[in-house]
Amino acid sequence: MAKKLLIFILVLIVLLAGVYFYINYKIYTPLSSDETGKMFVIEKGDTVKEIGHSLEEQGLVNSSFYFETYIYYKKLGSKLQAGIYSISPSMSIPKIVDWFVCGRANQVKLTIPEGWRAIQIAKRLDEAGVIDEEEFLKYVRNLDKLKSEEYNFLDEIPQGQSLEGFLFPDTYIFYKESKADDVIGKMLENFDKKLTFDLKEEIEKQDKTIFEIITLASIIEREAKTHDEMPKIASLYWNRLAIDMKLDADPTIQYAKGDWERLEVGDYKTVSPYNTYLHKGLPPGPICNPGLEAIKAVIYPEETNYLYFFHTEDGRTFFSETKEEHDTKKVKYLK
Repeated sequence: MAKKLLIFILVLIVLLAGVYFYINYKIYTPLSSDETGKMFVIEKGDTVKEIGHSLEEQGLVNSSFYFETYIYYKKLGSKLQAGIYSISPSMSIPKIVDWFVCGRANQVKLTIPEGWRAIQIAKRLDEAGVIDEEEFLKYVRNLDKLKSEEYNFLDEIPQGQSLEGFLFPDTYIFYKESKADDVIGKMLENFDKKLTFDLKEEIEKQDKTIFEIITLASIIEREAKTHDEMPKIASLYWNRLAIDMKLDADPTIQYAKGDWERLEVGDYKTVSPYNTYLHKGLPPGPICNPGLEAIKAVIYPEETNYLYFFHTEDGRTFFSETKEEHDTKKVKYLK
């Protein structure tokens, strides 16, 4: 009897060991050698079982059973992070779980510089694999796709204009292969947050619109060499607008031409409503996406009587109140 019991125990041990090593093999052995990444999404609130079944359905693991077994054995159920991941069948379950736990989602960290046009932003997003350039620009140019109740400042954008000016420059973390509304929504939400209630209230007090402020701020962003001189340049342009004097802003022509290259003499005759050497007042809309300093400079300009300014090649800026003073300084400093 004792001998039979011993044999039974030995057989049981061998069977359990076999099951253990088999499960272990299934857990640590990738499904295949295929390294092609597939987009895999974990939504907030997804359970371990739901995630396991999705992995199995997408052909990323042998069975959800092995995935769940590993999770429960390692007590990692509460540590899986929501996100969009790039997972391939060549990854073992521990490798996949490690990505989920460490939050190694398929994300990209991108900085959108102040003063970039929408087309420049689109190119960078495309190159980073976030979204197709044309899809992004199509959405930027179609205001009907946006919900103005979420961002009421969009109501001020005239018909026919785009989101140029409202794609707030900052450092963002985007998921690869994102949808246009997610990417743009993040930028608009940031714009709405940075343009605080106090700033919006001040704009209203001045009897101006957010669209006018952003349009002028976009010019300031491209004109100013430093943040410190922005309030002076803003004052100068407000002064010009007050007396119905043309802005004569080079960046508006550059925008019309489609690049930021230095202007040649003939460029000043560029036929475009954005050419402020030909047309009085503000251009039809923003020429780039300005940062917060440029926006604040337009809302809170310095009090000056300046009407003219120019930059020297060494980065200095000279302001003048009269044409005569301006011409004299140009002769002296532009050598």
